[in-house]
Amino acid sequence: MLPLVFPVAASVCPKSRLKMSNIRLIPQGKGGVGKSFVATILAEYFISKDQKAHCIDIAVCDYLLSNKIVGLLEEMGHQVFIHTLLTGGDSMADTLGGFIGISNHCSNVQLVVWHNEFYGSLFISGKPIDEETLFTDHCQNVFAQIHLPKPASATFGQDLIDLRRRKLTLAEGIEHTKFSFMTRHRLKVLRDSYFAALEQARL
Repeated sequence: MLPLVFPVAASVCPKSRLKMSNIRLIPQGKGGVGKSFVATILAEYFISKDQKAHCIDIAVCDYLLSNKIVGLLEEMGHQVFIHTLLTGGDSMADTLGGFIGISNHCSNVQLVVWHNEFYGSLFISGKPIDEETLFTDHCQNVFAQIHLPKPASATFGQDLIDLRRRKLTLAEGIEHTKFSFMTRHRLKVLRDSYFAALEQARL
Protein backbone atom coordinates (compact mmCIF):
# COMPACT_ATOMS: atom_id res chain seq x y z
CA MET A 1 0.00 0.00 0.00
CA LEU A 2 1.19 3.51 -0.79
CA PRO A 3 1.25 5.77 2.29
CA LEU A 4 0.30 9.41 1.93
CA VAL A 5 0.97 11.86 4.72
CA PHE A 6 -0.97 15.09 4.92
CA PRO A 7 0.39 17.53 7.54
CA VAL A 8 -2.90 19.45 7.73
CA ALA A 9 -5.56 17.74 5.68
CA ALA A 10 -6.09 16.24 2.26
CA SER A 11 -7.48 17.01 -1.14
CA VAL A 12 -9.21 14.24 -3.07
CA CYS A 13 -7.02 12.65 -5.72
CA PRO A 14 -8.17 10.48 -8.62
CA LYS A 15 -8.49 6.82 -7.70
CA SER A 16 -6.25 5.82 -10.56
CA ARG A 17 -3.36 7.72 -8.97
CA LEU A 18 -3.89 6.45 -5.41
CA LYS A 19 -4.64 2.76 -5.81
CA MET A 20 -5.05 1.06 -2.44
CA SER A 21 -3.28 3.79 -0.52
CA ASN A 22 -2.78 4.32 3.18
CA ILE A 23 -3.80 7.94 3.69
CA ARG A 24 -2.69 9.57 6.91
CA LEU A 25 -4.21 12.92 7.83
CA ILE A 26 -2.78 15.19 10.52
CA PRO A 27 -5.47 17.81 11.20
CA GLN A 28 -5.09 20.21 14.11
CA GLY A 29 -6.40 23.76 14.32
CA LYS A 30 -3.58 24.93 16.58
CA GLY A 31 -0.34 25.91 14.89
CA GLY A 32 3.14 25.12 16.14
CA VAL A 33 2.27 21.84 17.89
CA GLY A 34 4.38 19.46 15.79
CA LYS A 35 2.22 18.53 12.76
CA SER A 36 5.02 19.00 10.25
CA PHE A 37 7.50 17.19 12.47
CA VAL A 38 5.19 14.19 12.84
CA ALA A 39 4.58 14.19 9.08
CA THR A 40 8.34 14.17 8.54
CA ILE A 41 8.84 11.25 10.94
CA LEU A 42 6.09 9.28 9.21
CA ALA A 43 7.42 9.98 5.73
CA GLU A 44 10.97 9.05 6.70
CA TYR A 45 9.75 5.88 8.38
CA PHE A 46 7.84 4.71 5.31
CA ILE A 47 10.73 5.59 3.02
CA SER A 48 13.02 3.50 5.24
CA LYS A 49 10.66 0.61 4.50
CA ASP A 50 11.14 1.15 0.75
CA GLN A 51 7.65 2.61 0.41
CA LYS A 52 6.82 5.78 -1.47
CA ALA A 53 5.40 8.63 0.59
CA HIS A 54 3.73 11.75 -0.80
CA CYS A 55 3.37 14.69 1.60
CA ILE A 56 0.79 17.37 0.81
CA ASP A 57 0.12 20.42 2.98
CA ILE A 58 -3.40 21.75 2.35
CA ALA A 59 -5.36 23.55 5.06
CA VAL A 60 -8.86 22.24 4.35
CA CYS A 61 -9.81 20.56 7.63
CA ASP A 62 -13.32 22.06 7.74
CA TYR A 63 -13.93 21.03 4.13
CA LEU A 64 -12.67 17.54 4.90
CA LEU A 65 -15.14 17.07 7.75
CA SER A 66 -18.20 18.86 6.37
CA ASN A 67 -18.02 17.04 3.04
CA LYS A 68 -17.33 13.63 4.61
CA ILE A 69 -14.18 13.22 2.55
CA VAL A 70 -12.80 10.50 4.82
CA GLY A 71 -15.76 8.25 4.05
CA LEU A 72 -15.39 8.98 0.34
CA LEU A 73 -11.70 8.01 0.42
CA GLU A 74 -12.57 4.74 2.16
CA GLU A 75 -15.27 4.00 -0.44
CA MET A 76 -12.59 4.49 -3.09
CA GLY A 77 -10.59 1.66 -1.50
CA HIS A 78 -8.10 3.62 0.59
CA GLN A 79 -7.33 3.01 4.26
CA VAL A 80 -7.49 6.25 6.24
CA PHE A 81 -5.78 7.01 9.54
CA ILE A 82 -6.04 10.32 11.36
CA HIS A 83 -3.00 11.35 13.38
CA THR A 84 -3.66 13.94 16.06
CA LEU A 85 -1.31 15.59 18.52
CA LEU A 86 -1.57 16.26 22.23
CA THR A 87 1.07 18.88 23.03
CA GLY A 88 2.26 19.96 26.45
CA GLY A 89 2.63 23.52 27.68
CA ASP A 90 0.35 26.36 26.60
CA SER A 91 -1.13 24.32 23.73
CA MET A 92 -2.36 21.40 25.83
CA ALA A 93 -5.96 22.59 26.21
CA ASP A 94 -6.23 23.49 22.51
CA THR A 95 -4.82 20.17 21.31
CA LEU A 96 -6.98 18.18 23.72
CA GLY A 97 -10.01 20.02 22.36
CA GLY A 98 -8.83 19.23 18.84
CA PHE A 99 -8.53 15.54 19.70
CA ILE A 100 -12.05 15.49 21.18
CA GLY A 101 -13.48 17.24 18.11
CA ILE A 102 -11.76 14.85 15.71
CA SER A 103 -12.91 11.84 17.72
CA ASN A 104 -16.50 13.10 17.69
CA HIS A 105 -16.55 13.90 13.97
CA CYS A 106 -14.60 10.85 12.80
CA SER A 107 -15.82 8.13 15.16
CA ASN A 108 -15.36 5.40 12.52
CA VAL A 109 -11.80 6.33 11.59
CA GLN A 110 -8.74 4.86 13.29
CA LEU A 111 -6.92 7.54 15.28
CA VAL A 112 -3.24 7.65 16.13
CA VAL A 113 -2.54 9.97 19.07
CA TRP A 114 0.92 11.51 19.40
CA HIS A 115 1.88 12.75 22.88
CA ASN A 116 4.35 15.56 22.19
CA GLU A 117 6.10 16.68 25.38
CA PHE A 118 8.62 18.96 23.65
CA TYR A 119 6.90 22.07 25.02
CA GLY A 120 5.94 20.63 28.40
CA SER A 121 4.55 17.60 30.23
CA LEU A 122 1.08 16.24 29.49
CA PHE A 123 -0.48 16.12 32.95
CA ILE A 124 -3.81 17.40 34.23
CA SER A 125 -4.18 17.79 38.01
CA GLY A 126 -1.17 15.55 38.52
CA LYS A 127 -2.45 12.74 36.28
CA PRO A 128 -1.18 11.77 32.80
CA ILE A 129 -3.53 13.15 30.19
CA ASP A 130 -4.35 9.67 28.85
CA GLU A 131 -5.77 8.75 32.26
CA GLU A 132 -8.14 11.73 32.36
CA THR A 133 -11.80 11.22 31.49
CA LEU A 134 -11.57 14.07 28.96
CA PHE A 135 -9.32 11.73 27.01
CA THR A 136 -10.59 8.25 27.91
CA ASP A 137 -14.21 9.17 27.09
CA HIS A 138 -13.16 9.80 23.47
CA CYS A 139 -10.60 7.10 22.78
CA GLN A 140 -12.88 4.33 21.54
CA ASN A 141 -11.38 4.52 18.05
CA VAL A 142 -7.76 5.16 19.08
CA PHE A 143 -5.64 2.66 17.15
CA ALA A 144 -2.29 3.57 18.71
CA GLN A 145 -0.58 6.11 20.95
CA ILE A 146 2.97 7.31 20.34
CA HIS A 147 4.93 9.19 22.98
CA LEU A 148 7.52 11.81 22.09
CA PRO A 149 9.18 12.50 25.47
CA LYS A 150 10.79 15.87 26.09
CA PRO A 151 14.45 15.61 25.07
CA ALA A 152 17.25 17.04 27.19
CA SER A 153 17.17 20.71 26.23
CA ALA A 154 20.93 21.29 26.05
CA THR A 155 21.64 18.35 23.75
CA PHE A 156 18.86 16.44 21.97
CA GLY A 157 16.41 19.33 22.30
CA GLN A 158 18.80 21.87 20.83
CA ASP A 159 19.65 19.43 18.05
CA LEU A 160 15.96 19.25 17.08
CA ILE A 161 15.64 23.03 17.20
CA ASP A 162 18.68 23.39 14.91
CA LEU A 163 17.30 20.71 12.60
CA ARG A 164 13.93 22.43 12.24
CA ARG A 165 15.55 25.85 11.84
CA ARG A 166 17.49 24.53 8.87
CA LYS A 167 14.34 22.80 7.55
CA LEU A 168 16.09 19.45 7.36
CA THR A 169 14.72 15.95 7.77
CA LEU A 170 16.28 13.63 10.33
CA ALA A 171 18.00 11.74 7.53
CA GLU A 172 19.45 14.96 6.14
CA GLY A 173 20.59 16.07 9.59
CA ILE A 174 22.34 12.77 10.23
CA GLU A 175 24.37 13.29 7.04
CA HIS A 176 24.83 17.07 7.37
CA THR A 177 28.55 17.91 7.37
CA LYS A 178 28.06 21.18 9.30
CA PHE A 179 26.65 19.29 12.30
CA SER A 180 29.13 17.88 14.78
CA PHE A 181 29.73 14.15 15.08
CA MET A 182 27.81 14.04 18.40
CA THR A 183 24.88 16.02 16.96
CA ARG A 184 24.59 13.58 14.07
CA HIS A 185 24.85 10.68 16.53
CA ARG A 186 22.07 12.10 18.74
CA LEU A 187 19.82 12.68 15.72
CA LYS A 188 20.30 9.05 14.76
CA VAL A 189 19.40 7.98 18.31
CA LEU A 190 16.21 10.06 18.08
CA ARG A 191 15.32 8.69 14.65
CA ASP A 192 15.83 5.11 15.83
CA SER A 193 13.63 5.71 18.89
CA TYR A 194 10.85 7.23 16.76
CA PHE A 195 11.00 4.36 14.26
CA ALA A 196 10.93 1.80 17.11
CA ALA A 197 7.77 3.46 18.46
CA LEU A 198 6.16 3.28 15.03
CA GLU A 199 7.12 -0.38 14.71
CA GLN A 200 5.56 -1.09 18.09
CA ALA A 201 2.39 0.76 17.03
CA ARG A 202 2.22 -1.44 13.89
CA LEU A 203 1.84 1.50 11.55
